[in-house]
Amino acid sequence: MKEYISLKIPKAPEYVSLVRLNSSAVANTMAFDFEEIDDIKIAVAEACNSIIEDGQGEDSCIEICYEKGLDYLTIEIKTDSKISCQMEKAEDPLNQNLSMIIIQTIMDEVECIDKEFNGVRMTKRIGVDA
Repeated sequence: MKEYISLKIPKAPEYVSLVRLNSSAVANTMAFDFEEIDDIKIAVAEACNSIIEDGQGEDSCIEICYEKGLDYLTIEIKTDSKISCQMEKAEDPLNQNLSMIIIQTIMDEVECIDKEFNGVRMTKRIGVDA
């Protein structure tokens, strides 16, 4: 059975710790170990900070949606403004989105949400090394 949880925050850095705590609490209700929960907290913080640093739509919100499955947690982090969601490796490393590199390294699945690139969807599976 799937469960859904959502959170909406202002697009401001002082709320990122709230998202980390919420993500930790959601993951803690599942069978994730300490390292997996830490990976999830890092990934959501990187995604939120990347959206905030993008600077577009400063008056907008960030929406975080959690989908709890039997053996996975999928998290969607999105905003109403376009963000930099570069999945491919850039020719010039200085143009590479460092947050996306980190998220792809520690999460099991990562993808940009829709063609407008207004968010990221990431999945962590229980007991699977990224």
